Amino acid sequence: AFGRIGLVPIMRRGTRHTGVLRRLDLDTGSGLVVRDTDDAEVFVHISAISRRQRRHLSAGDSVIFRTVDGAYRDLVTKLRRKR
Repeated sequence: AFGRIGLVPIMRRGTRHTGVLRRLDLDTGSGLVVRDTDDAEVFVHISAISRRQRRHLSAGDSVIFRTVDGAYRDLVTKLRRKR
């Protein structure tokens, strides 16, 4: 199944990671997540987060997410708060 992040079509499947939400700006629709494995920052577009999850996420939350290789950097395709 295909999805979209901005104007870039991407595959929904990707590599699963855990990390910490560094920031999420609902006004601009973007944020950053830091992976636990290598401390790399990964871009998050608001479309990767369900509306239900958006209400409960804040900076510093532990999260589970999937990434795919984008044209210039890794992109998060799905993100949720870690239980």
